[in-house]
Amino acid sequence: MGIFDSLFGAKESFGAHIMRTQRTIFRAYGVPTPTASQNFRASYALCIAGISILNVAKGAGSRRYADTLLRETHGLIKNLQFPAGELTLDRADLSMMLSDFPAQVAINQSTIINGTAGLDAAINTVGQRHMVRVLEKSRGPFGLPASAGLYVGDFIFGEGKSEDNFMELVQALAEYSSSIA
Repeated sequence: MGIFDSLFGAKESFGAHIMRTQRTIFRAYGVPTPTASQNFRASYALCIAGISILNVAKGAGSRRYADTLLRETHGLIKNLQFPAGELTLDRADLSMMLSDFPAQVAINQSTIINGTAGLDAAINTVGQRHMVRVLEKSRGPFGLPASAGLYVGDFIFGEGKSEDNFMELVQALAEYSSSIA
């Protein structure tokens, strides 16, 4: 640790921010012990939201930060194991994600996968579309934290479920945004 880190405090990792935000969200939804698939969906959604936030905040310089965010997300989810059918609650997205696995592996919805395989499949198939969704909807009155909060809540708990805890999600994503940008 350098002298400036000891004086001003070391900057927390992206992974630490993801974990803190997950705990806040799960607490808001009354989920004391999330399942492995809920943890995966939360990590993935916060990674996507984070990359979107970094694109806005850092512009052309965001790639280095986004790569670090993705690498740290991989580290958080690599040991999670859950049925492939729980990658997402959206059936169309699930079909696309499952199609990313090689045919010889014969993945189906009940196949147990690890978080790394799930994250790769999600990023490769629907990740870009999800980032565009967050950015396109950020023009509302609450801006990017609201758009990201709606996306994260819906991705973890199902379409329309973000409305149940809208203000908590906006607050959690506003704090997440300011901590990673």
